[in-house]
Amino acid sequence: MSNGTLGDGVAAELVDGSGTVIVGGQVSYNDYSGSGNNQPFGGCGNYTAASTSKTFQLYGAVVGGGSTGTFAVSSFSVTSLANGGNVASNSTGQEHIERATVSQTGSSCSIVSQSGSWLAVAYVATGHCTLTFTTGEFSSTPSCVASSLGDDSALVTVGGNTLTKTGGDLYAVQSTNGSLINENMAVVCMGPH
Repeated sequence: MSNGTLGDGVAAELVDGSGTVIVGGQVSYNDYSGSGNNQPFGGCGNYTAASTSKTFQLYGAVVGGGSTGTFAVSSFSVTSLANGGNVASNSTGQEHIERATVSQTGSSCSIVSQSGSWLAVAYVATGHCTLTFTTGEFSSTPSCVASSLGDDSALVTVGGNTLTKTGGDLYAVQSTNGSLINENMAVVCMGPH
């Protein structure tokens, strides 16, 4: 939603058919360049419908300045979340997210904590552990990210070319000299179950 007149803003409100406000009080103002083109804005809210058929109403008004602009809706959509409103699921084929904290000290890698029991780790060398996903955890290669929980100058990476649906490699590298180092790391993987 945006408005094209310098000095004016746009206010918008999204309500259901019974008048319950889902998103309200959103206002778009002119961009800092003074070009008269407002920055588009979007509203986002949660709403649980009692049935699969629901009426929504979108109200808008030009506010402030000379109030001579126009209210323009560039797009509008309502997105239903599958699996009861969860963005992740352990159902076969559905997207799900897993997380773990991995510690590497001396010549060992260990799991400090994890969501469920989706992961096993093994020591390879200083700064290098292997990750093994529980059989069937991911039906195809997930996306994984990792971050350092200790040394702010450590760069942590998962997988590279080694990441598959069964596991991959986890590395911690000292950014100042490129050497592999022992590090505590947070790992998050997301992919289809």
